[in-house]
Amino acid sequence: MDAKQRSAWTEFEASGKYDAGSIRMLGEQYGITAWYATQEDGSTECLMLTPSKQVSIGCLPTKREEQGQAYSVPLSTQVRFGDDKGTTVNGFVVRDVRGTPTVVMQKWESQASNWADMFSGDERDIAELIVDETGVPGDFLQIVGYDGDTPIWLTQNVETCLYAADLGGISQQSCSADTTEVTISLPNATYGLRDTNMGPRLTTTFSHDSLVTGEQAAE
Repeated sequence: MDAKQRSAWTEFEASGKYDAGSIRMLGEQYGITAWYATQEDGSTECLMLTPSKQVSIGCLPTKREEQGQAYSVPLSTQVRFGDDKGTTVNGFVVRDVRGTPTVVMQKWESQASNWADMFSGDERDIAELIVDETGVPGDFLQIVGYDGDTPIWLTQNVETCLYAADLGGISQQSCSADTTEVTISLPNATYGLRDTNMGPRLTTTFSHDSLVTGEQAAE
């Protein structure tokens, strides 16, 4: 055992949760150490994984085969690395031909989807710029219309916000808890929102005071 493993073993022993002398190290893989121990005079068996922010522990009755659970409920537990890949290590207790517990460990990486993948080209760069400047979660960001070739952006979180932005930064921004009060003014038009059964829709007021929807404005 190295120093960290010895410290973990000492903590398990000192906890008083496990039968005396039952704690054993089963193995190490992916930087995770698997431990086995019993409770209640051997009637319960446990698998513990360290290190992690909180020790991961799974316990089940030792004689599960008598309850018809030997194959449907394996003794297992898992730890999450907390990295940007969503890495998880699962541990499963199996028994060798002599009935001695051993461990099988599997590592999974479930790469979380990136909100920025919803956009491409300049629009992706502008979206990332808005998130950097405002701190708003990128998952809440969407395009609701266009001023010519310039996208008009919407976020709905604590407040509803409209943004006009390009690669140079945010040129106009308006936020309010009341959707109908959110407006931004550009040289050729004023943009606002109206509530519909499909959610907020962009409205555009031109200099001749005609009102059209964002879809019409983009045409």
